Amino acid sequence: MEIVERVKSLLRNHDLMMIYIGGSRLYGIADEDSDYDINVIVKNNIGYHHTFIDNVDYFIYSIEDLKKLLLFSESSQHYSKAHMDIFLNVQEAITYINPEYENEFQFLYDFKLEYHFKTYINEFVKYYYYIMKNSRAQFSKRLYHIHRVKAQVENYVNSEVITYNLTEEQNVRVLNFKKNFETLGFRYYPELEKDMDYLIAYLKVGDNNGKG
Repeated sequence: MEIVERVKSLLRNHDLMMIYIGGSRLYGIADEDSDYDINVIVKNNIGYHHTFIDNVDYFIYSIEDLKKLLLFSESSQHYSKAHMDIFLNVQEAITYINPEYENEFQFLYDFKLEYHFKTYINEFVKYYYYIMKNSRAQFSKRLYHIHRVKAQVENYVNSEVITYNLTEEQNVRVLNFKKNFETLGFRYYPELEKDMDYLIAYLKVGDNNGKG
């Protein structure tokens, strides 16, 4: 409940509706250096805001901006569209919901990523190619998502089930990258590029809704 109280204090002048967890703690790949990713929905039409305070990443949306995000709106943040798998099991990820608004999120519970899976992967590829291109001066830890999402797509192709849960071998690969990314450095780019090539190939085959 500490996070809830911190959010309430941070947004004391806004009408708080919902808080749900995201990032590596949701994906089950947090390590000792992982921060907390907290998604916050407010009633007020304040747009999208991102702030980092005391090892917590806050991603703050109005409910109207959340609705636009679920439609992959052009006005939505590229980062958010590249991480739409946080909505796979959102009811399990909810940390807090304001009782006054608990009936206003059916649209969120009804969201099915399988109907938008290739759109999500396409947004992911666009965003992370941009990150790779612009992180040449500093190798970025966030690039672990490339291994993670490649594994996610691979598992979906094999099982027809979309999940952020990875196999033990896939988890080890992701965690090893997170732990050693500073020493791996730019010489590791070919491994990341291979996974990106896999995602691009996936986008070129199959139907519009998912399996390649």
